[in-house]
Amino acid sequence: MLSPQKLRTDRRLKYLLVVIVGFSVDFSVYALLVSGGLSPYIANILAFLVGGSVNLWAIRKWVFTEPRLSFFPDLGLTFVSNGGIVLGGNLLIWLFVEMFGMNVYLAKFVSNSITFVINYWARKFVFSRS
Repeated sequence: MLSPQKLRTDRRLKYLLVVIVGFSVDFSVYALLVSGGLSPYIANILAFLVGGSVNLWAIRKWVFTEPRLSFFPDLGLTFVSNGGIVLGGNLLIWLFVEMFGMNVYLAKFVSNSITFVINYWARKFVFSRS
């Protein structure tokens, strides 16, 4: 059972919850922009910027409370380090929508899921090397 004490002490659980919130913000902004008529590719980039900012803020507030850098340098590094991921996500959305006829919302969900796994494994590889 999830207890308040476990949530206070388990960094992995807090990180998971923050990632879920960040994804929810990202997807909500994307859905709002696409339903308003914006291109799904531009909407994906804008949603990434908003979702990434919320995600970084929440991670710094609840997970890693003593960061090395101040918020704005961290934000810049986050956008630079994840820039390839968002471009890869756009490519996946394009493939799913244009090549396979997938719904733009499902394409975003699947794209984010794939890029999350790629990002996780890339970071694990980079940070676990001696």
